[in-house]
Amino acid sequence: MKDAIGTPPPAWAEDLIIYEVATRGFTSPAGPESGTFASLAEKLGHIADLGANGIWLTGHSLGDPHHFYNIWTQYANIEPDKLDPSLGTEADFRAMIGAAHDRGLKVFLDVHVHGVVAHSPLIEKKPEWFRKDTKLAERWGMADYDWQGDHPDLDAWWVKIWSDLVVDYGIDGYRLDVGVFRPDLWAKVREAARKAGRSIVIFSEGGEAIPGVTDFTQGGFRVNDQRRDGVLSDTPLLRNLAALYREERMATKIKNGFVTAQLSCHDSGWEGFPADGNPFVAEGSRCVFGYSVLFSPMIPVFMGGEEFDATFRPLPGLSPQLFGGSDPGKGTWLYGAMLDWNEVGESPHREMLEDARRMIAIRRREASVLRPTSPGQERVDILEVPRRPEGDLPVPYLRWHGGEAIVVAGNPDPAADAEIRLDIPVARTSLPVRETYLVEDLWNGGRRRVSRADLGRLPCTVARDQSPRGGVAVLKITAA
Repeated sequence: MKDAIGTPPPAWAEDLIIYEVATRGFTSPAGPESGTFASLAEKLGHIADLGANGIWLTGHSLGDPHHFYNIWTQYANIEPDKLDPSLGTEADFRAMIGAAHDRGLKVFLDVHVHGVVAHSPLIEKKPEWFRKDTKLAERWGMADYDWQGDHPDLDAWWVKIWSDLVVDYGIDGYRLDVGVFRPDLWAKVREAARKAGRSIVIFSEGGEAIPGVTDFTQGGFRVNDQRRDGVLSDTPLLRNLAALYREERMATKIKNGFVTAQLSCHDSGWEGFPADGNPFVAEGSRCVFGYSVLFSPMIPVFMGGEEFDATFRPLPGLSPQLFGGSDPGKGTWLYGAMLDWNEVGESPHREMLEDARRMIAIRRREASVLRPTSPGQERVDILEVPRRPEGDLPVPYLRWHGGEAIVVAGNPDPAADAEIRLDIPVARTSLPVRETYLVEDLWNGGRRRVSRADLGRLPCTVARDQSPRGGVAVLKITAA
């Protein structure tokens, strides 16, 4: 395989907040599993008002309506170069993309890179394009492309599909399911976009980013979506984000591209998930949403519905089994959620939505401090903040840029406020040395002047979680 030579990520990539949409269940204009490009377009205002600016669309090309979990999915792909007519017409698709752009939203399509379902007509038309050793593919009821078999016509067809969607439709990039497989082909897609005056983002499901080809991976750091006794499994992303990020960065495990903090995605609630569990991960936790994702030095990724603590309602056909279609309506796969948009006007869903909007607004307004670490940046401007008492609270973290710093503290307890004192390590940041500093409460409002000595014992109240303006504290510190 030739060395991949591609283009760098566009400047807007570092400001992304990615909102995943499963086209069929996101809206229900004609009942369950009836979402279309047109009905999605009607909800773009909600996404833009939330403050997200990138839509990861997991549903556009021709797919099988029952192959996985007994529902329509993008991942049971039949022909990647054809729009699924059940989602709308070419004009509907084009209009949806245009409407998204009018609202400042980027649109990324999900690409099933490794193959197609076993009954795809492509296999009969082009049998040489598919691998003969199909044990792994058969496990999924699919056939894998023979990416290493030297098929120039396959390569050209693949590059044309995804280049045309950028050039002719205005698509802003792609999420690559499973893996990249052929970086050289995706470098050609990027080059075609560049020649057409378009900048795109490409991100893969896993693995390291490939310079000039992919910009980040979807599941960089993930909030564990398994709960025990109602509590999320303990992970560093929930408990000590600064230490996790610094250790991974310093160990050079994060080598290229941006990094993501994934709250949830369509794979939440996969086969084997507890039948009585909720595949939505935050469940109204401002601590999880804010501390672990929205204020992190990473690109946030989450499934639509998290922002208003949507009640999980499975599509009527959703099965708990990957194949077989048994027990319809009892599945827990988040891809098969049917959102009830009436909830956004009801308490407590309305309050969660307001707080999600507020958190995203803070992130965007304070982007100079809170944006992700740039690719190749050696210095990581994030530190743990000692606090008293230590207890079981997540470790607060401090981020800074120039003469500004922001400290984020979390409280996952829905029953009680947390009263702590922070020891702000001013000398280890870029804050200028002064006798007096201004501390602004970005989350609940208010300002106060404190001495440098007082920053070593700064009182901080983090209101109880799962309540309006609770779960996190966000303090901005500048020299007075």
